[in-house]
Amino acid sequence: SLKGTFGNAVLSNVEELNVSFGSKAQYSESRSDAERFAETFYRINVKKVILNCEYEISEAQVLRNTFSGTQLEIIDISNFTQVPVYSWYRTFYYSGNVREIIGEIDFTDATDTTQGFLNLNALEEIRVKKGTLKVSTSFAQSSKLSGASRQSICDGLADLTGKTAQTIIFHADVKAKLTDEQISQITSKNWTLA
Repeated sequence: SLKGTFGNAVLSNVEELNVSFGSKAQYSESRSDAERFAETFYRINVKKVILNCEYEISEAQVLRNTFSGTQLEIIDISNFTQVPVYSWYRTFYYSGNVREIIGEIDFTDATDTTQGFLNLNALEEIRVKKGTLKVSTSFAQSSKLSGASRQSICDGLADLTGKTAQTIIFHADVKAKLTDEQISQITSKNWTLA
């Protein structure tokens, strides 16, 4: 388990941290299997984290507070996105310096994104796997999302026709930049745009 491993760490003269959860990794049976990555980088002071997972994990995981409260500017999960995740609860919460999340986020197993992206004020780049997001999600403080990020989020919304509508929340500046086509794309899939 990497649960809490670098939590509250103050690393002097370290700009980038590259962590691999390798193929021979073991985890403590005293901790929930689903919490292997909870709070791993909580409040860490480095600028960039790269998280890799070579270990085959079939059961969905919890990324509770994994990158929350940090000084991070870049988070690279491009070699981690094969890990199924059901809880994105406060995953990037209050990491206001994050400009880029590298890697396509797959929300296929997600049942919770509560405050997952809260106060990501600097966020510009994020990619969502097409058609995987099925639960209400907010980017209310992310006013700097690029055009490619806005489109990726729109593409990432699952088609909920005939199912319970969910809500996607954008910052007012981002919402104002959505094209008529993007708005139609959102609402036609039974999503409420807020």
